[in-house]
Amino acid sequence: MRRSGEARDLSATQLEKANNQRIAAAETLKGAERILGESASRDTAALAALEAWLAGRKFNLDQLDAILARDDAWIKAERASLDVMEGAVLTAEGALAVYKKTLAEHSARRPTAEDEATVAATLIALRAARAEAEQRRDATRAILVADDQRIASSAALSAQLRQRQAAAEPWVKLNDLIGSADGAKFRGVAQRRTLDMLLGYANAQLDQLAARYHLERLPESLNLIVIDRDMGDERRSVHSLSGGESFLVSLALALALASLTSNRLRIESLFIDEGFGSLDPETLNTAMNALMHLEAQGRKVGVISHIAEMADAIQVQIRAVKGRSGASRLIVPGAPAECGQAAAAVEDSLPDGTATSSAALAGMILEILRRERVAGQIKTPVRSLREELGCSAAELKSARDLLGTQILAEGKSLILAPDP
Repeated sequence: MRRSGEARDLSATQLEKANNQRIAAAETLKGAERILGESASRDTAALAALEAWLAGRKFNLDQLDAILARDDAWIKAERASLDVMEGAVLTAEGALAVYKKTLAEHSARRPTAEDEATVAATLIALRAARAEAEQRRDATRAILVADDQRIASSAALSAQLRQRQAAAEPWVKLNDLIGSADGAKFRGVAQRRTLDMLLGYANAQLDQLAARYHLERLPESLNLIVIDRDMGDERRSVHSLSGGESFLVSLALALALASLTSNRLRIESLFIDEGFGSLDPETLNTAMNALMHLEAQGRKVGVISHIAEMADAIQVQIRAVKGRSGASRLIVPGAPAECGQAAAAVEDSLPDGTATSSAALAGMILEILRRERVAGQIKTPVRSLREELGCSAAELKSARDLLGTQILAEGKSLILAPDP
């Protein structure tokens, strides 16, 4: 019984396995049938496409089989011939299109559709009209030539007119300038021109005297204004200048006038009467340097002033000394007569054997000190004495030793001893 049961179980197992194999075989069969159907459909479609392609080229399968039976060399040769023929066809089609277009354009441009006799008659009439038009053209051309000649003549006359106008332009301008009957216009122009030249010289002098200021003339007038360079080129009236500034500007104008007139007339001398008292020491020094510069150029500069600093700086002087009863006398410091008298008085008071030159120098020192005291200058700088006398420091010392207590030293200055 047990063996029968095992045999039955084994048979059941084999039956189940056989069923599974049958089912798998059935599925495989269905897949193969589906693939076969799809392949048949593709073959049918490919065959239909091949027949359609052959029909378009007027081929059939037999002919295709015959062609496919050929070798590659024949196919390449046939394909090259086909390409040549296709190129010829395309060229012919292009030429045909051009010819058709040319024909259409020619037909569109055809002047008339009339017969030859009518066209010939019309041509005769047109030729006659052309001959008449040529005659009118020639006549018009002659008129144009004559007009060109008149234009050339007019241009020549215009050129002559321009030349005459250019030659007359200075006289026209001169007439505009001096056209007034009384000559006021010309005087104004000449005065403004001269003033501009004067201001050029004056500004050159101001660059040395007072570089802060620059003079300009108001347009179309003879009035002056001052350009203040230290104030951003502010334009100021000349009346806004201080006393010292006005003096420097006036001095610059005077020097400019001398320079202006010296172009034709040499001005050797320049005299300045006062005005220095309003200057500060620095400005006074600047003015004196300018005057000494003029003197170095060979001009004689005369200054009338009571300023002691100027007396120290000016070597050649003529002093007016007040006397009694309102009278006054002129003294020339360093004059030979006065110096000789003072030297004689000193020499008489000296013991025998004293050098005459030292005695003369001592007398000159006394005279200069007396002159300065009369002028109100108690102290006389040693340097000024040496410059005026033209002596050395040793010679001045010898003369001072001879004078003894008649003079006193105070710093670098000498003064006369008080009278006993």
